[in-house]
Amino acid sequence: MQNFLEQLRWKIARFMQGRYGIDPLFRALYIIAFIFWGLSFIWPLRFLAIFYSFCIVYALYRCFSKNYTARRRELAVYQKLTGKFTGFVRRQKRRWQDRKTHRYFKCKCGTFLRVPKGKGKIKIHCQKCNRYMIKRT
Repeated sequence: MQNFLEQLRWKIARFMQGRYGIDPLFRALYIIAFIFWGLSFIWPLRFLAIFYSFCIVYALYRCFSKNYTARRRELAVYQKLTGKFTGFVRRQKRRWQDRKTHRYFKCKCGTFLRVPKGKGKIKIHCQKCNRYMIKRT
């Protein structure tokens, strides 16, 4: 049995050579498909079944595709669309974790600057735009 599973693993690995594989967009498509699959039990509408089937087929097509440039372009578009949201969530999580020890200031260039609390008036330097600000922590 162990030998059979080892051979199967090698055959799958050989088959996947040169193919794009699993990436964050693949995972997102499967999560969306799973959500719509669950919704189709609550509301048995035809378009929900069509949509989750399309998501699964497209995710598998991306996974087994050998066209790396097109798949990378699609992934870049996905990351550009979700990047601002995930950056915002990550920043808010960190701000919440540091709320007792640090203050955050936003520079005019859009950069968020993190400084320790309780230092009084300090001169803050933005490394991105070379601006100085005097703020109270």
